[in-house]
Amino acid sequence: MSVQSTTDDYHLCSGVVLDETYVLTTAVCCEQEDTFLMKVLAGTHDLGKGGQEVISPLADIQLFSAYGSFVVLLLQQVLLESVNVHEDYDAFNLYDNICVMTLDGQLNLGRC
Repeated sequence: MSVQSTTDDYHLCSGVVLDETYVLTTAVCCEQEDTFLMKVLAGTHDLGKGGQEVISPLADIQLFSAYGSFVVLLLQQVLLESVNVHEDYDAFNLYDNICVMTLDGQLNLGRC
């Protein structure tokens, strides 16, 4: 999962999907941009692509469900609703460097 700027699609940091509406990342990441200028990109290994469904040859993709000799990937882009930085975060020492992002929409977490 890539956390990106909405202004230029620049990769800011990585995150971990907690469920359909929450992403865990670092507090450092949440401080880089205003919330309304950030989005998450999921379902791709190419940080420059997302938001569309593509079909790729199975030889090019690993760890996804196969349909015949092809695999379907759902690439998703979702804007952020809010960020919640740990209340004890210390930017100097990087203590409690954790942040939960609330998405302005839901990720499709289909099964593999």
